Amino acid sequence: MTGTPVVIGGDDIVTALEAQLKGNVPLVIEALKLERLGEVKTWQVVPDADAISAAQLPAVAIVTPRVSTQPRGSHTEYSADWEVSVGVFARGKDHEETQTQIQAWAKVLRVAALLSRTLTGTRIEMRWAGELYDLIPTKQDARTIAGAEVLFDAHVDTALDLTSLRRDPTLISVHPNVQPH
Repeated sequence: MTGTPVVIGGDDIVTALEAQLKGNVPLVIEALKLERLGEVKTWQVVPDADAISAAQLPAVAIVTPRVSTQPRGSHTEYSADWEVSVGVFARGKDHEETQTQIQAWAKVLRVAALLSRTLTGTRIEMRWAGELYDLIPTKQDARTIAGAEVLFDAHVDTALDLTSLRRDPTLISVHPNVQPH
């Protein structure tokens, strides 16, 4: 065996995305003139975005719940796409301010994640896949806390490369004029 196999998983994606968001969010807040949002108080990688709703706010949760398409490749090398969810929860003084804040946070996170084509220091490509605001409670349920989810697809050209681990047998010909390469 020679070399190290390449094995990229959801944990690698959330770690790289969290680092990129932490670095870019302050820049995006300044560029969009949204200083009133302050800074993220809690960053967590959790099993689902709702799990962070009790954290110190504003809070961001990053989740990779599943591979979003069937991995493509050969016996030893595969590419893959993961579904990535960035949940954000924030609090305002009233329902209107809360809704305005959560919409602004969703914009900031979307831009911060997509500032570069790939996540910093990786070959993981991020694509915006949508936004959900169903984490936002109705006016009757709660007036001062809300949440949104910004959805991405993370594409990895080489998510799995087992070439260095393969132990294919050497074929030796019984024919005297044929030699192995």
